[in-house]
Amino acid sequence: MKPSLESLTPEQKRAMLARLLEQQQATCKTAFMLQAVYLNTLIQPAPVWNIRFTVRYFHKFEPELLRARMQRIVERHPALRTTYHLPPQHEADYRSRLMGIRTGAVKPCEINFDRLVEQRVHPSHALEFKVVEARDWSVEELRLALQQDAAEPYDLGRLPICRLRMYRRENEDVVQFDVHHIAMDLWSLEQVLAELEKPEEGPAPPSFAEFCAWQQAWFSLPKAEAMRQWWRQQLEGCPDLAFPQLTGKADSDSVSFQIGLELLTLARQHCKTYKVTLFNLLLSAYQVTLGHMMERDDLAVGGTIANRPDQRFDHSIGFFSHLVLYRRKLREVGSWSELWAQNRETIRDVFDRQFFPLTSTMPTPRTDFWLLFNQFRNAHWLEGSYGEDLGMRSGGVLDGPLGPWELVTVDLPYNTAPVLLEAFERKTEVEGLFRYRLECFDRETARRYVEEFQTRLRASLENPEACL
Repeated sequence: MKPSLESLTPEQKRAMLARLLEQQQATCKTAFMLQAVYLNTLIQPAPVWNIRFTVRYFHKFEPELLRARMQRIVERHPALRTTYHLPPQHEADYRSRLMGIRTGAVKPCEINFDRLVEQRVHPSHALEFKVVEARDWSVEELRLALQQDAAEPYDLGRLPICRLRMYRRENEDVVQFDVHHIAMDLWSLEQVLAELEKPEEGPAPPSFAEFCAWQQAWFSLPKAEAMRQWWRQQLEGCPDLAFPQLTGKADSDSVSFQIGLELLTLARQHCKTYKVTLFNLLLSAYQVTLGHMMERDDLAVGGTIANRPDQRFDHSIGFFSHLVLYRRKLREVGSWSELWAQNRETIRDVFDRQFFPLTSTMPTPRTDFWLLFNQFRNAHWLEGSYGEDLGMRSGGVLDGPLGPWELVTVDLPYNTAPVLLEAFERKTEVEGLFRYRLECFDRETARRYVEEFQTRLRASLENPEACL
């Protein structure tokens, strides 16, 4: 006869729980935004949602040390051993509604709101790790190998959800960690980098599943409904800022640009004088650019927000971020300084309501234009050259516990958003990239948008009191 639960000692109960956890996988509903990501991966099977960090260490990194540290990160953060699936009883309905999206009869937010996708947290997972000898490779061979690794697809219903590659060169190592975006946001990528260089001590932070439980409970509170009403009022009557008849093809190209030290210094001075952020200045110039190029005076630009609702989630890994909309009626604005002031209020209001999953739970005006602004929260920049040019965009050289390293950008020919203005702030410049799907623009049109944006940004900084 099996002993009753009441008769077990605390140690026996803990042992029984450990055995059950080994035998079972924890299953729960996932975050609203991840419902949207899952849906998008079905609509666009290309590796649009693959993200990565590619790091060039200016020293030799022992492979086993690298593997062990990253394995510890996988064990510490359940999001890196989580898969996603539809319950069998809902799969047929989900697939039929997916066809409705393609015919325009169903809106994506209607599916996301139903929260049908579930996440399954696996108790353990051995990191997929590969060491590649690249001592005799050319820079071009290295670049192509990094791109091929970054484009390798994921099946969200099975592990792995992330991969680690190490390319061993003569005097340095290039490390690429690629992961499906459903498991991590950009904040999380920085957290992984930090833990890779200096492993965290103490207990693990709250898991992403805990955040999902928090979000599900929060969404039923009166304050969530108040936020919904605010967003509905804020966006009422806002016209679409979209291209007609987009097919969803993700093939893309890009035009790069730089905001040099002279202009960046001026921008930082204005941030102090006018009490605004650099993101505000970029958003304002982007809004005016789109208004001029598309002949619109009322528009909403899309952006991302961190959506870390509590400090206890600061060191957690997962896809916390939300998509939000910044609306502006340009006809109601006189000067650049006035636009900055209005956007300051809008950004503050959006930040205060960032926890509401806007685009994934309610109909919103469609925008095909997005702005992404990246900053390292904890960066120690280094000056000078540390190695040969790898032929890829550099995020700059930073200092860390293991010595200097360079963040390298490996671009893929796909784009999640139809048009995305991406800006990455470094110590002495802002690296810009205007990414666009080929069905939206030709390259010459994209160049005109970039030139217009740079012209508008410079004009705003040289004379903030000038009319738009």
